Parts: sequence; structure tokens; C-alpha cells
Amino acid sequence: MRRSWPLLLLLPALAAAQDLRLAPLNAMIDRGQPRRAAPAFRAMLAEDPSDHAARAGLGRALAAMNRCDEALIHLGAAFPTEGWSAKAATAEADCHWRAGDLTSARAALEEAVLMNANLVPARYDLTRVLLELGDFDAAEEQIEELASGLQETHRARILELLLAMTRGDDPWSVLGRLQGEVDSDPTEASQQQAYYLEGWLWMQAGDPDGAVDLFSASIQVMTAHEDSILSRAEAFRRTGQTYAAREVAWRRSLRTSPLLHAFRARVLVDEGDLDAAAEELALAANPDAAETLASAWYLERARGGDLEPIEQAWEACAHLYTRDLSRLIPLEAP
Repeated sequence: MRRSWPLLLLLPALAAAQDLRLAPLNAMIDRGQPRRAAPAFRAMLAEDPSDHAARAGLGRALAAMNRCDEALIHLGAAFPTEGWSAKAATAEADCHWRAGDLTSARAALEEAVLMNANLVPARYDLTRVLLELGDFDAAEEQIEELASGLQETHRARILELLLAMTRGDDPWSVLGRLQGEVDSDPTEASQQQAYYLEGWLWMQAGDPDGAVDLFSASIQVMTAHEDSILSRAEAFRRTGQTYAAREVAWRRSLRTSPLLHAFRARVLVDEGDLDAAAEELALAANPDAAETLASAWYLERARGGDLEPIEQAWEACAHLYTRDLSRLIPLEAP
């Protein structure tokens, strides 16, 4: 454990004494407007470099803008001070997660939940990280905690579906319960996730054509959801529509999804540019992630190399999306 739990328990009380002038800026970050908040935080630090609350706020804003190298510097300087908060720990975790450092992401999210047990996004993200690490028992405990504290159960039900998909259980009944709840009490996030995850269930079942429609529906609900956009590109690719896959996967707006480089590499393999595929794959933040290894297998297969070491590494991973490497081969391939 990298930090002192007793100290962490004291920090929320210290944070409560922060200057109220920061509240509107932190609210901007919460509303998805970090670019508006960051200059104000910088101005505060220029006036008073010891303003730890402003430094933590700037770190949060930078993390939300995917400027994680600088964000981690400011967040690291803000701990342990009165400026530290559960939301700052969550921002730190987001940066570690994007960089593929799941162990540090887990530690930071555990801190966030300890400091604020009611911070639902932190507990949700912690569960996602636990699933990627394959710690299914701990993930199940977090889902139970989340379900017991919510008025609506969509988030917990989404995590139940993710758990079933990752652990290899039968996910369809869980999907049915999620869809029933969404129909009776729809929210934008739950609708989007229901479409998105059903799309992947059809991909796993070998029906990428049907998945295209579901990913398209997911994008209609949330136009900027990068995983849905890239998954639609992957579904096109698996149907043999390489050109359509390229048109979608190389949109300039795509920057932060952990699927980005792995899925682009597969398109390049299908186009026959194996060197470019290798260069693209090298950009992936976590070379040991399941989808990165799946793409490495696909590239090595095209090269005619030894697949066994990659297959063994892939089998040892927790799989949310690709559960059968043979599904990577386009349906129209000879």
C-alpha cells in the first residue's frame, strides 16, 4: 500500500475547509468543461504556488483533458495536503488506467472510495479495473456495495453484465434484466451501455453485421463514446469492410480509448501493411492488455510466425471483448 490509510481518513475533513471560490471551477470539471477551469486554476497558482487546492484542481482538469504527464505532477504535489480529495484520487487513477498501470489505478481508486464511500464514479471505475485485473471476487463485492447504495440500479446492473462477460458466465440473462430496467426507467448512460455491450455479445457470437447496428445505436445515444466508435470499426472489419473500418477508426477525434491502437493495427494487417501495423501496435499503452495481445496474435499470424507464446499470454488475461481469437479473422477472408 503506497499511502497511509489513517492520513487518508483525515483528508476529507481538511478538504471541507477549502476556499469556496474553487467550487465553481470544480463543478466545471464535473460537467465536462475542464478547458474552462484550467486557466483559472493556473492563475491561482501563479498568485500563490502553495495553493494546494488549486493545484489539485488543475491536476483534475488536466487529467480530464488527457494531459496526464502534467496532471500527475500536480496531483503528486497536492498529496498529502488539505487540497487532496476523493475526486483528485480518481483523476490520478484515470491517468494510471490510461497508461496501462492497473495496479496504481486500483490503489488510487481504493483511496478514493475510502475517502468518500458515496462517490459512485470512483466505485464504478474501481470495479472496472478489478475486472481487467481478473479479481472477480473483489469486483463482485464492489458491485454489491454499489447496488446497496443506489436509488437506481443501472450502474450495478451494467457491472454485473461486465462481470458475466469477463468471467465467462452466461451474460444474456443479465443483459435481459438490464434492458428491462432501461425500458422502465431509461437514462442516457444505461441506454448507451446496453446497446454497446449487446453489440459485443453479438460479436462474440460471430455476428458482426448485427453488432454494427447496435454500435451505431450506441453512438446515436452518445456521439463521443470512443469505444463504441472503434467497436463499430472493428465490426466493419470483421465483415470484410476494410475501407469502412479505416474511415471510422482514423477519425481525428479519437484519442483516449485503450482500444484505439489495437483495433487500428488489425485494419492495417487486413490492408497488408504489416510494418505499419507493428508500429501502430507499439503505441498501445498496455502491451499486456487482452485486446493488444489479440492484435499481436493477428499480426503474427499474418507474418506466419510462432503464435503459441502470444496465445498463452492472451489466455492468461481477463477477456471482456474478444473471447475467441478466430473471430478476428474477417468473415469474407479465404
